[in-house]
Amino acid sequence: MSFKAIDMQIAVQKSTETGMKQNQLMHKPVLDQAMLATTLERGAESSRQKSSKVDESVNHVIRDDEENGKNRMLKQTKKKQVKAAETMEGSRSSVSGGHPYKGKHIDFSL
Repeated sequence: MSFKAIDMQIAVQKSTETGMKQNQLMHKPVLDQAMLATTLERGAESSRQKSSKVDESVNHVIRDDEENGKNRMLKQTKKKQVKAAETMEGSRSSVSGGHPYKGKHIDFSL
């Protein structure tokens, strides 16, 4: 296959473009891997920072729940004490009519 002068001028220009394309295609996987590695490093660093922020916020919620639970427990114990005091007053008034140790109601539910 012989080239004429005009064909040679076109072929030489195309070969340099083809050489650059080939060079880019050869180095593209390496560059892609490098870019992926930097992206993963950034993502790992951001996830490390985010997880510590999440842990801090979770601890605050737990503390709030514990405080609310303590407040609820205190309120419940106060209610029980008030009810116990009311039943004691009621039982004192009804001691004359009933037995002091036996209750008035029998629970038949099983």
